[in-house]
This record gives sequence, structure tokens and C-alpha cells, in this order.
Amino acid sequence: PLPPEAKMFFEEERSQRLVGLCYQLQRLNGDQTFYLSRGVCQRVLGLRTANEAAKWLTALQVMGIIELVEKGSARRATRYHYISVARKGSILPPRKKRGNIAFTRQNVL
Repeated sequence: PLPPEAKMFFEEERSQRLVGLCYQLQRLNGDQTFYLSRGVCQRVLGLRTANEAAKWLTALQVMGIIELVEKGSARRATRYHYISVARKGSILPPRKKRGNIAFTRQNVL
């Protein structure tokens, strides 16, 4: 099942699937961080490149859905912690710009 924030913030199925994946990985790891590489994210979502997957993961960070705990390396996937936005009663941060892409509730991912 999808967490509340998946449907709360996203209409697009792939975006919901990424939030659901992060949620389930966190559930499996309890209070510990979970690992998710750009390559795995790329394959799960059917994206063209790992860099595109990195943008999707960055968008979830900007929105406060996941937190980067430890950046990965060539040998180790990045570690994240899932933050339940719905449970903590947060709302999305104001519109932010990262490079030339604006992440908002309506257009992220």
C-alpha cells in the first residue's frame, strides 16, 4: 500500500511508486537508514538515465519526504531516511529553485 503522502502530493503513478518504494524500504529497515541507488531507481521507474533518477530523488528531498543521510559512492548506494510528511503534519516548503527546475506540489516529477 502507498503511504498517505504519495497520493497527497502526486497524481502521476511513477511518482507515487517512488514514494511507495522509499516508504517500504524504510519500513523494512525500521529506524535505520535505507539504501537506494540511482540505478535501481532508474530501473524501477523505467527512466532513461541514472541522472534522471537522481533528479527524482532530489525532488523528494526538497519536498521533505526523504532525507539524504549519507551520499553514496561508486561502491555503495546512497543512504536515506523516510520522513512521513502526513504524520508530522508538515506542508510543502515554499517554491524552491534548483538549477533551472522549479519544484512545486503541482509540477514536481
